Amino acid sequence: MRYKLIILRIIGILVCLCIAASVSVEAKTLQKKRHKVRAPKDADIVIANTFALVDQDHDGKITNVEFFNYIEVFSFRYLDTNGDNSISREEWDAVEIGQQGDEMYNRIDVNRDGKLTLEEFKNPNRRSKKILDNVFKTLDTDDDGSLQLFEFDLEE
Repeated sequence: MRYKLIILRIIGILVCLCIAASVSVEAKTLQKKRHKVRAPKDADIVIANTFALVDQDHDGKITNVEFFNYIEVFSFRYLDTNGDNSISREEWDAVEIGQQGDEMYNRIDVNRDGKLTLEEFKNPNRRSKKILDNVFKTLDTDDDGSLQLFEFDLEE
């Protein structure tokens, strides 16, 4: 269980970095190449296990649907610090502050009950879908619409 949490944190960090990069750079302007990762001890195992976790149908490919679903569920669980399957205003304010954070919370809370459910959080009209789509396209180095392990090289 502890190993899974470490894997989830690694994915979260990578996704945050990718989202930050994709905000300022359009995916199609990036040169397509394999993503080089310096290999810390057992990095290949961590990457393979993380890949298997996201690849929900275990076909050796991560589709954009699997990618989006995993990121949304991971993000939701990260924000839901008390584990009650909803994100309270207090949980939201712990990471999202300011007027923009307030506006986003109010926009996502469709039924205005002061709690965000996973269904509300995964609303397909959210701006993050476009950002995640750019991240996915950037990671999909062979442009086949899926992510595969060979697209991530490990450097020794």
